Amino acid sequence: MKCIYCGAEMPDGSVFCAKCGREVQMVQNMEALEDEYLTGILEQGQQKKTGASPADIKRKKQEAMRKEQERRKKKKRLTIFYSVIAVVILCGVGTGFYIKHTIDVEHANSADYQIMKAQEAYASGDYKTAIAYYENALNLDDTNLDVKLTLAGIYYDRKDYDSALILYLEVLEADPQNEKCYRNLISIYEHKNKTDEIIALSKNVTDPDILALFSDYIVNAPTFSTEGGKYNKYLEIALASDSGNQIYYTMDGSDPSVYGRVYREPLSLDKEGEYSIRAVCVNAKKLYSDIVVEDYVIDIPAPSMPVVTPNGGTFDEETLVSITVPQSCTAYYTWDGTIPSVLSDKYIAEMPVPDGNNILSVMIVDEKTGKWSEIYRGRFVYYPVTEADVPAEGEAPADGTIVPVDGSTDATAESQTDAGAATDGAQ
Repeated sequence: MKCIYCGAEMPDGSVFCAKCGREVQMVQNMEALEDEYLTGILEQGQQKKTGASPADIKRKKQEAMRKEQERRKKKKRLTIFYSVIAVVILCGVGTGFYIKHTIDVEHANSADYQIMKAQEAYASGDYKTAIAYYENALNLDDTNLDVKLTLAGIYYDRKDYDSALILYLEVLEADPQNEKCYRNLISIYEHKNKTDEIIALSKNVTDPDILALFSDYIVNAPTFSTEGGKYNKYLEIALASDSGNQIYYTMDGSDPSVYGRVYREPLSLDKEGEYSIRAVCVNAKKLYSDIVVEDYVIDIPAPSMPVVTPNGGTFDEETLVSITVPQSCTAYYTWDGTIPSVLSDKYIAEMPVPDGNNILSVMIVDEKTGKWSEIYRGRFVYYPVTEADVPAEGEAPADGTIVPVDGSTDATAESQTDAGAATDGAQ
């Protein structure tokens, strides 16, 4: 018998082919025996039926065997062909899988590809897939601010504020002037009722356009028309808010945000003493500004010594005396040299010098502080001259002295002396 694989002759009963080493399937050998046996029977039947000679039968047998061999060869060639085709197909499939795997690996490591797929998914409304692709892109390139902004926007639209918050803060760290980040961060903090975070976010902003985004949350402190300090006059302090916010104030040093009064008109510091004014602004959202403190000391000096015109003298005709009185003050006077007080005559208007030898004493009193000036003293001599009193030319007066017409030198000296004495007495 022959090996069905390599065609080598094999002894009957062999299990393996000595040439190719393959196992011989006994079923096939049995089929060969059966074919020979059937062929013999058919030959005998053919001879009986047709009366053909053995030579014809042998020839036909050989022809049949030849055709069978050709059929088997053809079958074998087809088997080999199909096997080759199968191998080629398998190789192609394997190559395809390898190429696809290689491409998939390249795509998995390409941020641009992940972004492209994210954009496609987002455009189709598949936000979950878009988020996954954008996250993959950030894992590959975490410096891409555009991807962070886009992904943060998706989170924001889906009300995933915590995830959006993280990305917006990362963008701001790299791009501190990004207005969109500030705008959406303010909105997120509003949704989370975190006003303190909004105010803290505004602290490092210097760009006026970006600061405008915080206008509802930045409350500037009020301003004072006069800065604190020591003053020798009374003051009126006006408070102002640059945004028209409500102002609360205190004048006893207490907290205006708790105990303050609503500011409506300037504050009068019309008494001597110390004042501590604290003020704060409050906006429509009930947010308070910083508290501003200004301290004032009002110390009004005593009025200066009165200015009297004329400053004493001897007069032979009626003369009016005027006293310069500062604002909010009153002048009190006497003509007999006594010290004036608030019970003395009050100066109203110019007054005539009385007849005779007079000592005018004047004191100025500040009606608000009650302080008084040093006392002015001046001698005013007034003797009206009549025709009978005028001596003839070269004739001496009845008392034997010559009275100067004005007497200004002596009167002035006496006025200054008396004024100095009065000052010493007042001290």
